[in-house]
Amino acid sequence: MKTLSGREKDIVNLLIENNGKLTQAEIRHHLGIPKATISRDIYLLEQKNIVETIKIGRNKEIILSKWFLGLEK
Repeated sequence: MKTLSGREKDIVNLLIENNGKLTQAEIRHHLGIPKATISRDIYLLEQKNIVETIKIGRNKEIILSKWFLGLEK
């Protein structure tokens, strides 16, 4: 968590508060972040193996990764 930017920490904390799963739109509305910015931040978190994205129709569901939760070695 120490290596994350402020917005990335906000996203991760919001996911933790909501059982590790929210849609990208829900995260955007809770934090008041523009669409392009939230997409970029989620992409960076995905590259760091902290979140995973699942595309459901036109929505993206964002979940905390098993690695981040300590469920995978």
